[in-house]
Amino acid sequence: MQNFIVVGETRALVAQVLLALHTHASARCLVICGQHCGVLRLSPLCADHVKFDFYGADDERFVATVNLHALARPDIIVVPADCAGNRMINRVRARLQAVIMPSPDAAMLARMDDKWRFYEFCVAQGVPVPPARRFDDKHAIAFADAARQFGLPFVVKPLDQAVSTGVVIVGSPADFSEMVADNDDYCYAPLIVQRFIAGTDVGVNLLSLHGTVAAIAIQRRIDSTVRFFAHAELEAIGHTVARASGYHGVMNIDARIEDGSGKVYLFESNPRFWRSLAASVWCGLNFAGECVDHLADERLAPVIGSPQDVACHCASEPARRLVAGTADVYYHPVLRPAQWRHVIFGRGRQTRMARLMMTDPYVLASSLRPACRTVWQFLNWHLLRRRINRVY
Repeated sequence: MQNFIVVGETRALVAQVLLALHTHASARCLVICGQHCGVLRLSPLCADHVKFDFYGADDERFVATVNLHALARPDIIVVPADCAGNRMINRVRARLQAVIMPSPDAAMLARMDDKWRFYEFCVAQGVPVPPARRFDDKHAIAFADAARQFGLPFVVKPLDQAVSTGVVIVGSPADFSEMVADNDDYCYAPLIVQRFIAGTDVGVNLLSLHGTVAAIAIQRRIDSTVRFFAHAELEAIGHTVARASGYHGVMNIDARIEDGSGKVYLFESNPRFWRSLAASVWCGLNFAGECVDHLADERLAPVIGSPQDVACHCASEPARRLVAGTADVYYHPVLRPAQWRHVIFGRGRQTRMARLMMTDPYVLASSLRPACRTVWQFLNWHLLRRRINRVY
């Protein structure tokens, strides 16, 4: 059995990593989580969990906890599930006595987790990105100037938010006034104003070892289904980003294929695991498992020499590619009859994963939440229509 310490503040990302690790091998996982992750204790994938502050107050306690477990289990691996977990690890990395899964250092994390710095990096490397400008706050943005420079509609978005928080598509002066300039709730800063690209959203998922891509997958999400496909240009861009930055660890890159022209544009990078990680696991490429398998190369650094020498060693093997497959893993297997055959009759990776999901109450609760929200919205709409009919 392999021992892990999964470190993360974002509940959904921690859950995805736990599922990937348990699908890869027999695992025992201690979760070091944020204050709102206590529900993970319901998951059988979590052997134990401890709540921590991720912003410096508990750094000493974190070191003591990791080193105590490493003393009892020398094979234990520390796994940063999100950027907050990675930052905490980076602050005390030199003092930890456990093996750490491939992950970016503090400087690399700061570059790739900042939308504007990632934009500047892409421009310097000739990687296609939509034209953009940075503003200190919303009051520095003049609608007329932005419309003239980027056309209509254009996009306003914060530098440091995730899951599209604060992203506004502006199509008119009224939109800008209502949603940004005169909206007291819109208090994000700094901001990026960017040309809007109409097209299909896609993701580039990769594992890079000191700048050499070891695994890569291109995906598109349609409702709850994730589909993987081959795209030579996006794969080449993934290799360029990894090589030019010397990136080390997993990364998800948000991109878009423009309607009509088919041109590819990058928007931002997420230097961490992603919310649809289980989809690639289902289809045969387990990025968390790949990280575990490549730790042997990490340990070669003192023998071979520099990180560049390790990268050359890793480059001797071609990158693993996921170029086809469809996964619907956002919902519990109970809600997906097509997966019942895997649970009851199947063998192998998909069966193991489906059975893990089947026995996990946290996964069930997460799956039921959007379904309950849809039912609630329908009931509200139905009751509102009845009230309107009574009035008229």
